[in-house]
Amino acid sequence: MLFADLCVNLQPKIKNFAEQMKKLRQMFCLLLTVCTLSSCLTNDDNEVILYNDAAITAFTLGTLTQYEPGTSTVVATLTGSNYKMAIDQINYRVFNRDSLPIGTAINNVLCSVTAAHSGGIAIQNLDNDLFQWYSSSIPYDFSQKPRIFRIFATDGTYYRDYKVSINVSKAKTKDIWTAKADTTLLGSFTDMRLVALDTLLVVFGKKNGTTQVCISKNKGLTWESGRTFNDTTVYSSAIVKNDTLFTLSKQQLYYTKNAEQWDSLANSWNLKQLVAAGTKELFALTNDSLLKASTDHGANWNPELVDSTLSTDSVKHMLALNAVSGVSFPFEPVKSSDYVLFVGNNGKQSVIWRKISQYKNTKPDQWVNIPIGDYNKYPLPLQSRLSLTYGESSVLAFGSSTTVYQSTDQGISWRSNTTYALPAEMITVAADKKGTLWAISVADGKGKVWRGSKY
Repeated sequence: MLFADLCVNLQPKIKNFAEQMKKLRQMFCLLLTVCTLSSCLTNDDNEVILYNDAAITAFTLGTLTQYEPGTSTVVATLTGSNYKMAIDQINYRVFNRDSLPIGTAINNVLCSVTAAHSGGIAIQNLDNDLFQWYSSSIPYDFSQKPRIFRIFATDGTYYRDYKVSINVSKAKTKDIWTAKADTTLLGSFTDMRLVALDTLLVVFGKKNGTTQVCISKNKGLTWESGRTFNDTTVYSSAIVKNDTLFTLSKQQLYYTKNAEQWDSLANSWNLKQLVAAGTKELFALTNDSLLKASTDHGANWNPELVDSTLSTDSVKHMLALNAVSGVSFPFEPVKSSDYVLFVGNNGKQSVIWRKISQYKNTKPDQWVNIPIGDYNKYPLPLQSRLSLTYGESSVLAFGSSTTVYQSTDQGISWRSNTTYALPAEMITVAADKKGTLWAISVADGKGKVWRGSKY
């Protein structure tokens, strides 16, 4: 127990990280010495190999109890292993994609955890930053917040923390989506895109060969008309980067900070549609189905590096897309980086592209296509229109039906999410900077504005 106690209690009491690692190595060497001596006594051919990597490779729930919500009445005993725990090795998260039934208790959960190369496993206490060694025979409380599991490399040089959460279904409430207003101003558009610009909601609506901009300054309650573009494709390029709204109209790139005063730059780069925006970059498709990026507010555009394993013709074919929507979010494993994702359709299926923009990397990052193959049992169904939003480490896809699809693995697989099921067939959906969802549906010549609860 001396080695275990010392290792777990190294904790933040040791201010100097180098010292901490040194002591860890010393203690693992002590363990190695004990193991080596033991093996020498039994078999001269045994060899102990230590590894410098750390990872959770399996996580399984034990038997669970389901109660009638709000009571102590037991409804059922559940086999926890039937609810698979997904392991996100990119963001270091462990979670169940399929929620446990309503009323399942998760304050006293037995779980089986496996670490790569039989590395050490510790769990952070609920009430402080200290860790205790994990045991499969001790139940843990997952009801208050995600628990942090720390995995140690067997050579003592490294550890990795995983955030483990267990999701339980919640009773549906009537206020997931709340109707905020009806307005004929939004009801005459044949297509539209909604974006959130700081505290404003801005709609680009297509009507009679033009695109009309409409603005709400009071969270969707009332709307006023803004400028008009003599172009029916403007709505599809509307995109927000930080505090600026961009769009394309014919041979001009337009941008604004308030949706009222607009500036423009000549579109001399053959841009067809803006598709996504990261923290420091704007991305666009060109008329000849190539990707370009701008890092200077749209003043200059340069060709993007696309998967080098694909031929130029293949890339052009896979970038000839309609109904494109993009989203970006911080890529947690790498500091100062964004995960940029955009999705469109080629008339037959959804086509998904992603790029990890590493801003401290001197080498260019490349776009990669996320293929749809037999191995992927949960592809994103074809959508005639699409809105992507991001929150709580997942991407939501709102399309041409009332079904909402969620991806928790950065756009690879998509499962329907009934929590955000739409009350009507939405034309467009957006999330503001606080994570609140906003949507617009059209029926009987009126546009209805909906507010969704936060992620």
